[in-house]
Amino acid sequence: MLREPKHFLTSIQLLEIPVLVLIGVYVSEGLGRYSYYIPPENKSSILYKLFVAGQIGILVAFLTRTSITLMLLQLKISTLWRLFFYLAIASQIAIPLALNIALFNMCRPVSTMWEPVSGAKYWNKSQEDIHYYFRIGAAITSDILFAITPAFIIWKLKRSLLERAVIIMLMALGVSASGAVIARAIITANRSPMTDSMRNAVMMLILCRLEDSLLIMA
Repeated sequence: MLREPKHFLTSIQLLEIPVLVLIGVYVSEGLGRYSYYIPPENKSSILYKLFVAGQIGILVAFLTRTSITLMLLQLKISTLWRLFFYLAIASQIAIPLALNIALFNMCRPVSTMWEPVSGAKYWNKSQEDIHYYFRIGAAITSDILFAITPAFIIWKLKRSLLERAVIIMLMALGVSASGAVIARAIITANRSPMTDSMRNAVMMLILCRLEDSLLIMA
């Protein structure tokens, strides 16, 4: 599959299907309304589905970024470049796995993420911020890295100037996904303690799906 970038990207796109299904389900359960109007049992169900969708979404976002790298590996490039791209692929697999493992340890027991549990233990605010902004930083760095590095290889191809310029611009479209990532970071940084979590989740959900869509289009 790694030798066929299109097949790999198709596999990643299939992971979006359960996410989209979950979106439809928890919107029907009340996501988007104020918490006051959502029954407690629905709220727990929504938070559980958001947790599951978040796990899948992290994988989709980072693995989609590897598709550009896989396409470049099909070209005749130096051993040094190949090593660099293999390390880049490894990082895009390791980062989401590490982030998801951390999410499972954010609250103990993990069910505290979606329902009240007596005697539960939580990360403090600083630990949560480190996890969140590491994810944001890794995403932005990856987008910029995968937008710049293809230019060095494609520019040396024996193609017309117009062809090379168009290919570089198309492959650099992924950096536009950073806009959605930055928007999430700004919203989180400026969020008031009085912000309704169920209402805020809608905007974050839209930005996450926008990020995934931009990466897939690139």
